[in-house]
Amino acid sequence: MQELEAFAVLSVRRACGFGALAIATLMLGLVGTPAAALETGAVCCLLMALILYWKSEHALRQDHRKTELWMMLAETHRPPHDVAAVVVPRILRRTYLEHCRLALSAACGLALPALGLHLAS
Repeated sequence: MQELEAFAVLSVRRACGFGALAIATLMLGLVGTPAAALETGAVCCLLMALILYWKSEHALRQDHRKTELWMMLAETHRPPHDVAAVVVPRILRRTYLEHCRLALSAACGLALPALGLHLAS
């Protein structure tokens, strides 16, 4: 069970890391206008949170054998089909929702300074 959770976190964090890299690159391109850079980062983080929420809803209907998590597990460590059909989607859903909260926090963390910069100018 712990191995499933660890691989789920690894899988989702890897995807979020690539998304964060894209967001940071976009923000770096807008560094000349800090308020616009922060606003863009906030909107992109909000979009990432929406995608993660959608993935969490989709996880319960997805076939567990077609997930990255299932592919990461060694054949000998895979749970029986009837158990995996229930456990894997629930673990993925919980992991997506945890990362959705983190993305929302990042969006708020970027939106507040952007608002402050707009009010200061």
